[in-house]
Amino acid sequence: MSDDFEPFFSSGEADSVSDEYPDLQSLDVEVQLSKIAGEDVGYRRYDETEMPSHIQCPECGANVSVGWTIADYIDEKETDFEDTVSCHGEIFEGKSCVVYFEIDGTASYV
Repeated sequence: MSDDFEPFFSSGEADSVSDEYPDLQSLDVEVQLSKIAGEDVGYRRYDETEMPSHIQCPECGANVSVGWTIADYIDEKETDFEDTVSCHGEIFEGKSCVVYFEIDGTASYV
């Protein structure tokens, strides 16, 4: 997707999550972007070849490290996981961004 910050592990020896984790057979991750008041502001879906390290917040433009959160679950060989990551950007000086990223994922391993 054009608004993703960078491919997962793009600066290292691996170009994707599946390259970094050869035991990972499949990955399906849904990310719902919402404001604290409940307003939906976006949706993303990724697999083991597309998962980026960061996703750009549609409200403030900050790069949120969703992929690294998912990597922690893969490290632990979790098959089902849910998590929430908050944006730490600012809408304007002194006004924090109120977007959060709800992660719902499944993974399988060989």
